[in-house]
Order: sequence, then C-alpha cells, then structure tokens
Amino acid sequence: MPLKEVMASLLKELEEKACLLDEMHASSRKIILFSKQAVMAIHRHDLTGAESKLNEAEILLRKLETSQPASPDARGGPIRTAYQEYTEGKILHTSVRGEDFPSPKEIGVPTISYILGMADAIGELRRAAVDALRTGEIGKAEHYLQLMEEVYQELLPLQDFYSLISELRRKMDVARHLVELTFSDVSSETRRDSLERALRLLEKRIKVNEDEDRPKQDSERGS
Repeated sequence: MPLKEVMASLLKELEEKACLLDEMHASSRKIILFSKQAVMAIHRHDLTGAESKLNEAEILLRKLETSQPASPDARGGPIRTAYQEYTEGKILHTSVRGEDFPSPKEIGVPTISYILGMADAIGELRRAAVDALRTGEIGKAEHYLQLMEEVYQELLPLQDFYSLISELRRKMDVARHLVELTFSDVSSETRRDSLERALRLLEKRIKVNEDEDRPKQDSERGS
C-alpha cells in the first residue's frame, strides 16, 4: 500500500477517535457536574433532588460505557474522574439515608474509580458531620464520624497497591487529617454539651432548693 494511503487511513482513524474522545469528555463533564450538584443537594437535605441528579449522571455513565470499548485510548482522565464523582455522590446519598454502602458492581463503576471515590467521600461525610454539629445534632455527627473512621480503616490496606492506585496515598493522607479534625470537633462539642447539661441541672437544683427555703423564711419573718 502506498505511504499516502497508509497515512490517510491513519488520519481517518485518529479523526474518528478524536471525535469520540471529545464526545466522551463532554459527557464526563456533565456527569461530574450532576454528581457535584447531587452532593450539594444532599447537604441541603434535598435527597429527592440529589437522587434525580444521580439518575441523570447514571444515564450518561451507561451511555459512556458503550463508547469506551470502541476506543480504549480514550479511557482515563475526565472519564475516570466522572466515575469517582459519581461514586462519591452515591456513597454520600446512601450514608445519609442510613443504607448500606453500594458496591462497585451495584452502581456500575470500575474498581479503582470506586476506591478513589470512596476516599473522597470522607471529606463529604466530614461536611455532613460539621453541619450536624452546627444544628446541635451531636448523635448524627457521631454517626458520620463513625462512617468516616470505618471507610478510612477499610481503605488502609489498599495503599499497598500503590502501583495500581497511585493517587490513593495522597487521598488517604488528606482523609486521616479530616478524620482527626472531625474527631476533635465532635469531642469538643460533646464535652461542651455535657457541661451545659450539667450546669442546667445544677441551676434547676438550686432553684428547687430556693423555692423550698422561701416558705420557711416567710414563716420565720411572720413569727
């Protein structure tokens, strides 16, 4: 085959791949946006709105999967990020609903993207814990802290697979800091709440004693 024909064939293949890559990246950006909007809705306690955004993201993900086998060169980058953001949104959504963690197979996400998305979810669980503390829901904050610690502990052994998941080590360093910070916040708020309850109880007892002493004092004055 003449060189010009070979190069023309290669050029046509590259143009097709570039077009497909552009389409896949555009879909990835939409998935990332929908997933972020879902997380924001969850923090606003709009679980219905969050579920709607996650459903939109899932539809695009399923379409994306049909395109990937046609062009293995297009994998990675924004597409992997899209899977991670979607995983993060799904994990947070199930967590605030008190449901079990979804598996990669259940939500249709590749293993490595799922692991990285789970690591990122620790940050959103911290935000949920802080929001709960702000509204005085210490029990809920403790629940989110427990989830953060559980996720962190389960991810720790996976750091050994650094060659496969090089990003995980950095995410785990961030996660450890967030867990420690949240533990400190929850502990401080728990102590403050306990102190306030003790003071209120003391004030109540003092008031009761004063009320009991007042009739005696009035009686003594009358006599």
